[in-house]
Amino acid sequence: MTDTPTKPSQATQLVALAMEHYRFGFSTSGEPYAIAKGGPSIALMFRGGRTSLRAEMSALFCEREGRAASSSALADALLTLEGMAQRLDPTELALRVAMCGRDVVVDLGTTSGEVVVINPLGWNVTTASPVVFRRTELTAPLPVPVGGGHLDALRRLVNVSDETWPVLVAWLVMALLPSLPHPILQLRGEQGTGKSTTAKTAASIVDPSPVPLRTAPGDVEAWAVAAAGSYIVPIDNVTTIQPWLSDALCRAVTGDGLVKRRLYSDAGLVVLAIRRVVILTSIDAGALRGDLADRLLPIDLERLGDGERRLDEELAEAFALAHPALLGALCTLTSEVLAVLPTLSLPTLPRMADAARVMAAVDIILGTDSLGTYLTMGKRVAAEVVEGDAVAAAVCRLVEEKATWSGTPAELLEELRPEHPPRGWPADATRLSGRLRRAAPNLRSVGVEVEQFRVRGSRVLRLSQGDAEAGQGDAEGDARGDAEAASVTPNPQVGAHLDPRVTLGDAKSPSPLCRLSTERGGNRAPTRDGGNSASSASSVTLGSVNAAASWAHEEGGGSCASCGKPTLRRGADGRLLHATCAVQTA
Repeated sequence: MTDTPTKPSQATQLVALAMEHYRFGFSTSGEPYAIAKGGPSIALMFRGGRTSLRAEMSALFCEREGRAASSSALADALLTLEGMAQRLDPTELALRVAMCGRDVVVDLGTTSGEVVVINPLGWNVTTASPVVFRRTELTAPLPVPVGGGHLDALRRLVNVSDETWPVLVAWLVMALLPSLPHPILQLRGEQGTGKSTTAKTAASIVDPSPVPLRTAPGDVEAWAVAAAGSYIVPIDNVTTIQPWLSDALCRAVTGDGLVKRRLYSDAGLVVLAIRRVVILTSIDAGALRGDLADRLLPIDLERLGDGERRLDEELAEAFALAHPALLGALCTLTSEVLAVLPTLSLPTLPRMADAARVMAAVDIILGTDSLGTYLTMGKRVAAEVVEGDAVAAAVCRLVEEKATWSGTPAELLEELRPEHPPRGWPADATRLSGRLRRAAPNLRSVGVEVEQFRVRGSRVLRLSQGDAEAGQGDAEGDARGDAEAASVTPNPQVGAHLDPRVTLGDAKSPSPLCRLSTERGGNRAPTRDGGNSASSASSVTLGSVNAAASWAHEEGGGSCASCGKPTLRRGADGRLLHATCAVQTA
């Protein structure tokens, strides 16, 4: 009598089925994943919803065996596979956008796994992704970008002024550079200014979602869930920013992690390293903490007239038609920024230094003044933070009255104490010192210096008027003076016909300076996938703030002597040249 072979258990069959169809990995955050053999580099997380490995294994088993696998068998199989995956070296999983060396890789969210690879030489579309991406229920597909488009089409879909339009464009470029801290785009305005539409449109260019706008999270756990689900997190209609949310937003900018207990575990931990691109819309978000204010990119929207309003359906249809060309134009501009960035330096760096460098690069390429506008915004926000902080406002009044004041924190607390202290007023000298340390950067921006030192073991504060030009002058004029800095020094190899100094355009100049055409001149050729190749950039250094400009704005227009495109400037030798040609190698 022969023994009948024992039929493998469902769990064993499931493991064999998974090994046949998938290869496995382990993420740097401690989560196992699978990738379909012969398929795109898209990670299937072991557990989750309809896009999980558990769901796919259930379907494969049912197709092969003609019956459903039990829940216990699936759980046993996944635990076995997880143990196998843990033996492998951790891999970084990207969400929508990733860096691979100097290349930017953008997941189009398609079933075929197409990605856009952007580098200083151009961009192309391919299914051979060098990066493993993960997707969530909030990941919607992007259209395949097409070359030769203009960002002008976006200008007609969002309600921003000529002055702040270049800032929005620079922010969109930053959104495609995942390795740097991103300023939080804050869209402010009264009802009817198109804040939600502008936020939805800006986010959808890079990271469309079935839920394009989110409500403000109620706690840290809710924020972690929202931030983990999408690369761009647009939060609509923020009425107030609680201290915990302010800290969470700051951490999202810098990429700090969040550690929490793993579900159904006493000791297991989940580490979420979250660096996100954030959009906030608000009529009035209330008083802001200084560290968050430093990371804001506030754009004020003006109220639309009755004749300027458009139906949501009309705007959605127009955006859908323009989206492929808009994405292609943004890829082209990002490619040029990648070419300029390594050769660019700023004489001084603001708090968001990486963002400032990107703005300077965009200004060089487009002849705009987004950096000057950004610096102006920073001074305005600093003044708003001081006005909204009762302690900082009281310090300003004291310095305005006495010019200079010295004493202990306890003496200052007594000096500043109002007859009816508002809610949150510091209860003792220690808390007052902490409030002053937090407010010091913004006080400095409005011309008030706060110094703390020790004399014979006692802590002493000194309040005084700061630099008059930096603190008391007109904020807009000061900031614009800082950014007119943006004189450009091309590499001497560019050629004698190019003047070595090219000043950036003034954002308040006539509309030609706000035209953002992505058709570039010079040595550019289409790639096989419809992208654009950019010639290598010359060495660029931003010079002193008041460097003399030898290029003048050409009011009458004309064609570039080098590339034939419409030009904005006239060189020292009298020839008309396109702004981009100044930074391209001859």
